[in-house]
Amino acid sequence: MIRLGFGLILLAFVGGILAPTVMVNSRLGVGAHLIGLFGGLILIAVGVTRSAVRLGPVLRRVMNGCWLGATYGNWVGTMIAGFTGASHLTPLAGAGTVGTPLAENVVIGFFCLVGATSGIAALIAIYGLRGAVRRA
Repeated sequence: MIRLGFGLILLAFVGGILAPTVMVNSRLGVGAHLIGLFGGLILIAVGVTRSAVRLGPVLRRVMNGCWLGATYGNWVGTMIAGFTGASHLTPLAGAGTVGTPLAENVVIGFFCLVGATSGIAALIAIYGLRGAVRRA
């Protein structure tokens, strides 16, 4: 997870370079850059706290998969929005751009999946941290 977190941070830097130069909506490109940075930090935190989370192998795989899907999916969805101008779900960052119906639906799909997977991952992580830390 830690390596994948740093990989997402690296991709976020590339997105930050592309945002002002080739994107239809550079505001969404900058948003994708920040989302990638924060998503990478989330993955690093999940990797660092691995020993504190008490889960079976199947639930751990589900949690890790959800975190990966949420963080990378959020970055990819926002990059697609920046390249296509899709902004139905992000009208403030959209800055008046509108994507094709296909682009708008793809971005909506990504953001819905991100919301579901990040919620599932957070709930599993909270469950796995039950009674893990007891300090006086």
